[in-house]
Amino acid sequence: MTYCSVCDEKIDAHEHIFFTIDTATCTSGGQLTDQCRYCFYETDPTDTNGNVYQSFTNAKGHDLVTEKVDATCVSDGYEGIVCKNCDYAETTVIASEGHKFADGVCGVCGEADPDYSEEPDYIIGDFNGDTNINAIDLNIAKRILSGAVTATKEQVLAGDANGDGIFNGIDSNLISRFVAGTIDKFE
Repeated sequence: MTYCSVCDEKIDAHEHIFFTIDTATCTSGGQLTDQCRYCFYETDPTDTNGNVYQSFTNAKGHDLVTEKVDATCVSDGYEGIVCKNCDYAETTVIASEGHKFADGVCGVCGEADPDYSEEPDYIIGDFNGDTNINAIDLNIAKRILSGAVTATKEQVLAGDANGDGIFNGIDSNLISRFVAGTIDKFE
């Protein structure tokens, strides 16, 4: 008597419903085995007269197909040949080039740039971006106000010391007082 490997119930070997499987792989030979489709019981195959026989089979060989997986912004891709039945592959890596951020969005995949800020980085009164507010910045402010130099967007924002949305002589006066030490903050 045989026992089901799934439920441990006694099974008459004649009650199994078998199908034949080939244990050969792409690179190694195998043999034919009968396996019950319900309990996975395995036995050697029998011929129509009930005689047990062993049938050895050759390696199946690889079933190769050409495959290409494009790289994404965050993972490499590959191209080459791969076997449909096992993990055999002859491939070349297609390196990921990373995100191509512009204006806060990746132009390739659409992902948002986590470091993007709509507001430019600036410090009120710092026209040259060196994080110090000094006579150099006052000179740049005077040149912008006189029209000798065209202000960048960041310089216009840095120059708006009184917060009214424009850079003018009032702002230049406040920055001058800050550099002289007569005020310690812009309001």
